[in-house]
Amino acid sequence: MQEFQIVESPEGCRLVGNDIHTSTHLPLPISPEDAKALILAVFKSDDDQHGCEFHGVLADSTANGVRIRQVGKDAWFEIPWKLVLRELT
Repeated sequence: MQEFQIVESPEGCRLVGNDIHTSTHLPLPISPEDAKALILAVFKSDDDQHGCEFHGVLADSTANGVRIRQVGKDAWFEIPWKLVLRELT
């Protein structure tokens, strides 16, 4: 993934990731501000606490970045650490 955005949508927000030839997205039922705060909370959390939850959206710390998913759904979206640093801080 080379580019990452949090885009507002009617149902809340959408995480959008772009690579050279592909684009992926994950719709979430929270506002863009809440999504950004959730991702940054995981980024700033201690090593003992690997994840955060907000209104049924889970964010977990992985070796490669932050993994976002919605409770009860199989789809997930992983944001590399370098993009979290570049796009959200």
